[in-house]
Amino acid sequence: MVALLGLQVCYEYRRNKRGFLISPVFLLAVATLIAFSILPNLLLFLSRQFNQSDLGSGAFLGPVLGTIRPEALSYLGSRGEELILAFCALGLAIHGVVNALVGHSICDSKSRYMTSDRRPVLLYFLSALFAVFFLVGTQASVFGPSVVEVLQTVFGPVQSFLLIFLLHSAVARRHIRVGLVIVLMLAVVGVMVLAHGGKIPAFMILSVFIYYIAIKRLTFLRVARFAVLCSLLLFIIVQVAQIIRLPHASVLNSERNFIQNITVVLASKLAWRQLETGYCFDNVVRAHRNENFENSKQAFWLDILVPRVLWSDKPNFSLGSQYARDYCKLHDRHPHHSSSITLLGQPVINGGLLGLILHGTILAAALGALTAVSFVAPGLPRIVVFALLPWWIDFDQDFALYFGNIVKFGLFMAPFIIFTSQHIGRRLGKTFLWPG
Repeated sequence: MVALLGLQVCYEYRRNKRGFLISPVFLLAVATLIAFSILPNLLLFLSRQFNQSDLGSGAFLGPVLGTIRPEALSYLGSRGEELILAFCALGLAIHGVVNALVGHSICDSKSRYMTSDRRPVLLYFLSALFAVFFLVGTQASVFGPSVVEVLQTVFGPVQSFLLIFLLHSAVARRHIRVGLVIVLMLAVVGVMVLAHGGKIPAFMILSVFIYYIAIKRLTFLRVARFAVLCSLLLFIIVQVAQIIRLPHASVLNSERNFIQNITVVLASKLAWRQLETGYCFDNVVRAHRNENFENSKQAFWLDILVPRVLWSDKPNFSLGSQYARDYCKLHDRHPHHSSSITLLGQPVINGGLLGLILHGTILAAALGALTAVSFVAPGLPRIVVFALLPWWIDFDQDFALYFGNIVKFGLFMAPFIIFTSQHIGRRLGKTFLWPG
């Protein structure tokens, strides 16, 4: 898998295509491969090597192993890991097919600069004001719980779209400076972390980083430099989020030295969490792999698309607590714990391995279609695809919630998508080129 991944990247770099940077199906496959196989195996190997060495009898990485449930190690080499790797292989294959079909049509943003359009500046200040409003709403008792809940739901997708659009305006149109967009991004991510956000702010930084290097067509060396910067920002987010959520399990823990605290937090968030999620998925496979395939059950994920105003008895699709009890065996020790069974878990529960094949193919094909859109439409469609990256790259999400969130958050972005489109620009009587 790693060899095929490397060959695909080298092949596209040599031909100066770099379609893998704007391919949702490729990026999800790579992120899943790294998070659910490479990192856990590598970190476990390194931890055991340090424990067997003379470097303080494992004083450096020894505490890392103490943060993981021993039974979760059974995931490595299990049928669950094999199925996840098979899904990653399917994603890479679909990317290769899409690249072969429309890769020659990949369009780049043209650098035709305009100064007459003032909407990027307006949206910049709107984004900043929204961030201030969100900060006040989540850190002070100004609004009621219902208002704060709506804010936390809407803030992420709206800001994700605004940041990608502003970055595009800064790079491809020079309506605004890139430095100002970066400052705004750091402010937005900061207030989200203060509101106990972690994964979504990190993914927003990732989407901005990938989009920037994609439209700038940076050299490999500059990409490596930006990757170091992005890794540093993600590192800081992980540590700060842990301090806010669980101070006793963060770098503030006085029982371990500073380096050990950092190592334990990173290992817990970047490797062991995915290892335990994979363990839960493997338990799902063991329990339901021979489940009868019933056609009536295969529309389970379409129910979430029905608005609650039209379905008063619509069930709750957040089933993490149930999964923690049934498949992760955490209910006795952590009664309020919520767990994930990955994107592939619900298809197995509802249709066994045949259900997994069906819905895994649907998911990969849908991301392949988004890849084709991203290839041939470098303007607003590609901006929307990258604005939704924090949700389509989230392999930890349940299958139904995955599609439901993409649709719901896409609707939240819709007013801003319409406002930044060419048609509205003409109606406003301003000179505006379609982005790209």
